[in-house]
Amino acid sequence: MRNGDKLDHVNRQLLTLLQQGLPVAAEPYLKLAECLGISQEEVFERIDILKKTGYIRRISGFFDSEKMGYHSILCAMEVPEEAVEKAAAFLDTIPGITHNYLRNHRLNMWFTLCCENEKALDEAVLRIEEGCKAGPVHRFPRVKAYKIRASFNLKEEKP
Repeated sequence: MRNGDKLDHVNRQLLTLLQQGLPVAAEPYLKLAECLGISQEEVFERIDILKKTGYIRRISGFFDSEKMGYHSILCAMEVPEEAVEKAAAFLDTIPGITHNYLRNHRLNMWFTLCCENEKALDEAVLRIEEGCKAGPVHRFPRVKAYKIRASFNLKEEKP
């Protein structure tokens, strides 16, 4: 996939391996290269192309924020359609928002907020309400945690 048109066999293997997590090693990308039978430099090149073509959005770690002493909450607010882009751009500036997305609902803008304590959560929510000018932020505390792991085996190309 040098031209970015199609996923070749190596890129399919690379994407499958990346979904499983980086190897715990001093040089994790070298370990991936060894698994794929290519050089570490080619792994970096392929990842760069996969990012540029939209197959990879990001490579990052996942941490259990609660175990680290942080507080997180799912939030939603009603944002007028004409203000959605501005509100989303504002949310992107708030530290602690892990992601935000639109839903087809009266409460159409949803996001998760993670802060070091309850006071910081309250302050961030107030800042969001003032900055978005979209009404109150509704909080939905977690009652039970569900961890859903979605991993796709892309090693074989579908006919």
